[in-house]
Amino acid sequence: MPRSQPRREDGAQPIKDHDNLNGQVDGELTQSDGWHHGLCGCCASCELCLLSTFVPCLLLGQTSHRIKEPSMNNYRHINRDCLLMMGVTYLTGFGWMYVMKKRFEIRKRYGIKGTDARDCCASYWCLSSALVQHEREVLARQAVRSDPITEGYQTQPAMELPSRYMQPTT
Repeated sequence: MPRSQPRREDGAQPIKDHDNLNGQVDGELTQSDGWHHGLCGCCASCELCLLSTFVPCLLLGQTSHRIKEPSMNNYRHINRDCLLMMGVTYLTGFGWMYVMKKRFEIRKRYGIKGTDARDCCASYWCLSSALVQHEREVLARQAVRSDPITEGYQTQPAMELPSRYMQPTT
């Protein structure tokens, strides 16, 4: 149910705030201090959902590489983070702790508000959803910053008046 807002003294309707909880304004992502993608939005991408369910270490490795190298140059499916998560998960059963560590790193890097307790709960009880959220969040945050300025100012050619406006010189 929408929250009612009081009318202004002049009788005009109050200005509506178009920001939603995901940090979007009119369909475009903006920088905010919250997660752009919810924890329960894991089914938005079938590929990510399947990866996080059946081979979570691959998705964690992909996201970790994307954070370090947004262009994904030299990306390998089996990388250091993938092997670490797989080893910790299958040898000790505490792979969720490695995911929690990565979640904390993502929050710190992008200035996302949260707590260690929430990171722990999301990583322990919703591991697959958390991994999808991480990947989608990193993609969204990097898309906002994707157009770096690489060239300096380029001088423009001098303007000339057309010949019909020029005074004849005598």
